[in-house]
Amino acid sequence: MFLIGDFSSGTTFVEKPFEDSVKDAPIIARGIVGSRNVNWANSEDGTRRIYTFFEFQVIEVLKGELISRSIQMRELGGEKDGVGMRVAGTAGFEAGEDVVVFLGQKNSDSSHDVWGMMMGKFNIQKNNDGNEYLSGAGVVPKQHIEGHSDTPSVNKWTVELLRQLIQKQARDENKDKEQQAYSHGSKDLIKQPKSNFPDQAALNNEAPHLQLQESKSPSDQAAVGFDSFWILMSLGLAAALSVMIIFLKTK
Repeated sequence: MFLIGDFSSGTTFVEKPFEDSVKDAPIIARGIVGSRNVNWANSEDGTRRIYTFFEFQVIEVLKGELISRSIQMRELGGEKDGVGMRVAGTAGFEAGEDVVVFLGQKNSDSSHDVWGMMMGKFNIQKNNDGNEYLSGAGVVPKQHIEGHSDTPSVNKWTVELLRQLIQKQARDENKDKEQQAYSHGSKDLIKQPKSNFPDQAALNNEAPHLQLQESKSPSDQAAVGFDSFWILMSLGLAAALSVMIIFLKTK
């Protein structure tokens, strides 16, 4: 029986650049494969299915988190209670293998699905140069993927290059988050704060005694003084004439 499931659960595989697979995988770890057993278990959608479970002794967690150094990986398929299920594209593990695996988050039974099936398993091969290389179907250069022909990629991935790639992707992700946060915050910065000082209208309405007086120029002040002088002179002449009239009438 051949099953095709939802890729998000790690039960199918597609050919994609290695760098993209590393970025998408929730957990990446290196370790040694132990014993295996087959049993019934619930899938993410609650369907009861046959799974093959593998003991996995974790040597190094390259990405994500694992709460234990001894975990169980699982893949669809196997034979249990006289019922057999064969699933195309499974990774397949042998006891004693030194591998790097891409894993999904912990399932309800505490196991981890192999992310991307056979595209999520990489054997470790140590060459004469002393470097440890990844070997597996998932080591796909971008040049081999349609739409990525112009993008350079590494043809041979060592464990150390994988570490560096994971660290770079984490830095890039943090930088994107910081830029988004800064962009969001800068929108608040352009809002001008309300002034604490009252405007002239408020002063006129609420505190007449604090109204600002319009300043006058020197020429305006001189004109006012000149007008005042003639007014006073006119009043003085009028008073003098009145006195003279009164004096003449009394004679």
